[in-house]
Amino acid sequence: MTPSASVSLAAPAGTTRTARPSASRPKPTTTLLQQPQQDVKSGRFRTAVVVRLSALTLTSVRATEDAGERIEEFSDRFLVRCPRCSQRATVARVQGGDPYPLYWQRRFTCTHCGRTDEITPGNTIIERTTAEHLPQGAIVIGRPVDFYFHLPLWLQTSCRGEILWATHEEHLAFLERYIGATLRHRVPNKNRSLANRLPDWMTAAKNRETVLDCLRRLKQLADNV
Repeated sequence: MTPSASVSLAAPAGTTRTARPSASRPKPTTTLLQQPQQDVKSGRFRTAVVVRLSALTLTSVRATEDAGERIEEFSDRFLVRCPRCSQRATVARVQGGDPYPLYWQRRFTCTHCGRTDEITPGNTIIERTTAEHLPQGAIVIGRPVDFYFHLPLWLQTSCRGEILWATHEEHLAFLERYIGATLRHRVPNKNRSLANRLPDWMTAAKNRETVLDCLRRLKQLADNV
């Protein structure tokens, strides 16, 4: 299949289209020292500001860089709730011939009750919709469900009046790393990255500890097989 458009997570809510492609931390301390330095050409002295960061600052700042990861990179596997037994199951990618892995066949497997199923996704991508009915075969992005069977994600919890979710352990680790960072570096021309698409309530500094607590709850769910 040949893509007719690239996938974008910036689409308005409900967009449908055909496409292919803990304890509070101490505040950092800064010391400003006025240090005279001589200008070689004029012979005059000028004042240079020397900034010294305390060792406490260096250990309390956690930095991360937006490397441009996209949500599609975390769609190879989903941890979901089995519709038959309500236990943890998986939706995994099956090797396909399409050049875009987003459109490869997916297989549902529940090792608890033995239920299996397969689906080949169509060309329709629905992003950030609030509709209750999701058309079969559509790829649904931005909801706490897997993109293909539209089953509830195993890793989801209420947080700040919203639903915080992750597709699997690697996605969860990404969120923990990015949300937990007190210093975030943006890479130019990466406006379609997952980090750039995170909602404000998740990335706001005032919500950091609350969101991290919620992510820890999800990690417990991921660890309890």
